[in-house]
Amino acid sequence: MSARNSGNRTGDSVIQAYIHPVSVTALAQHPIKQLVDFVRLDDVAVGGNSTATFTLNRDDFLLVNEAGDRVCAPGAYKLSFEDGSGGTVQGDLTITGDVVVVDPFPKVSQ
Repeated sequence: MSARNSGNRTGDSVIQAYIHPVSVTALAQHPIKQLVDFVRLDDVAVGGNSTATFTLNRDDFLLVNEAGDRVCAPGAYKLSFEDGSGGTVQGDLTITGDVVVVDPFPKVSQ
């Protein structure tokens, strides 16, 4: 996503990357929208453009199941990149396969 400075002073912008689980049937509950990364664009010159680049990986899509485990769950997701002033770029993503427990919730020994 890019930011254009249409003002009369040097500026900056923060671009946020979100995932939106749309249809993740393996989990009874999940967040509506989850911040996964952000990039600050510093010193954008008057009339200038600056571009934010994101690299997302599997860990950015981990959700928590009912047992407290962090899992990678198959389903439909929406990605959005937002600049905080209404500018948004969106795309769709599908994760296939089985639910993978990446980080099990610690068990308490008695």
